Amino acid sequence: MRHRYIFGTLCLLLVAFAGLQLNDPDPLLWVTLYLLPAATLAWAAARPLPRWVPAVLALAYLGLSAWWWPTRFDGVTGPMNPGTTIEDAREALGLLICASCLGLAAWLGQHRRSSYSSMLKPQPNA
Repeated sequence: MRHRYIFGTLCLLLVAFAGLQLNDPDPLLWVTLYLLPAATLAWAAARPLPRWVPAVLALAYLGLSAWWWPTRFDGVTGPMNPGTTIEDAREALGLLICASCLGLAAWLGQHRRSSYSSMLKPQPNA
């Protein structure tokens, strides 16, 4: 619960990114891709989350970003023309931002101890 404000801020950032995707040619895909990590970060802000959940999602988003990365990089700041790969680069960077947010949640998240590991602790003698 120590990092609830960081997770909440990142959640709101990704919700804003999802809102910006509403005018995209395929909004359902991109809104979903931004709202899934936003929901994960909201969960992490509300209560302790097992570290493996954001870690697995971060790896998945990292893989999606690598898969989506254009073969020829034309930048991200110019106008989108049919012959350029600017839109693909922007989408890949958006997926990389999601992976980074989820990776941060996995790194800062609360580690839950299993009941087995707590049984292994030495008990003080009475």
